[in-house]
Amino acid sequence: MTAQVAVAYENARLYTEAQRHATELKQEVAERKQAEEERARLLIREQAARAEAEAANRAKDEFLATLSHELRTPLTSVLGWSHLLRSGNLSEDASSTALETIERNAKAQSQLIDDLLDVSRIITGKLRLDAHPVEIASIIEAAIESVRPAARAKNIQLQSEVKPVAGSLFGDANRLQQVAWNL
Repeated sequence: MTAQVAVAYENARLYTEAQRHATELKQEVAERKQAEEERARLLIREQAARAEAEAANRAKDEFLATLSHELRTPLTSVLGWSHLLRSGNLSEDASSTALETIERNAKAQSQLIDDLLDVSRIITGKLRLDAHPVEIASIIEAAIESVRPAARAKNIQLQSEVKPVAGSLFGDANRLQQVAWNL
C-alpha cells in the first residue's frame, strides 16, 4: 500500500508540475502573441510615419523648386535690365521702361520674401493681426493701384467698380491687402 501511496503522491506531484508548466506555457504564448501584435501595430505606425515623412519631403522639394523659380524670375529681369542700362545703349524711353521693370520686379521679390516670412510666422504661431474697422473699397483700390504698373507694362487695362458704400469690416488692413494682391 505504501507503494501505491508513493505512486499516487508522485502522480499528484507530476500532475501539479504539468499544470504549472502548462500555465507558464500559456502565459508565454499569450505574451509572445501580445508582443507580435504590438510589433505589428508599431510597424504599421512606422510605415505610416515614413509615408508621411516622404510626402512632406516631396512637398518641401516642390516648395523649394517653386520658391527658387519665383525668386529667380524677378531677379533675372532685374539683372538683364541692369546690364542693358550699364551698357548705355538704351534710349530714354527704354531706360525709363528698364527702371520701371527693375523697380516692379524688386518690389515683387520683396513681397515674395515678406509672404515667406508670414508663412513662417503662421507656422510658428507668431503672426500678429492688427484688427480694426477697415473700408473694403480702400483695400481693393490699393491692391489695384499696386498692380497697375505691371498691368500697364503688359498693355492690360484695369478697372474697378467698388461702391463707396460697400461697407467696412473688422480685420487687419495689411493682411487683407495681401489677400487682394493674391487674387
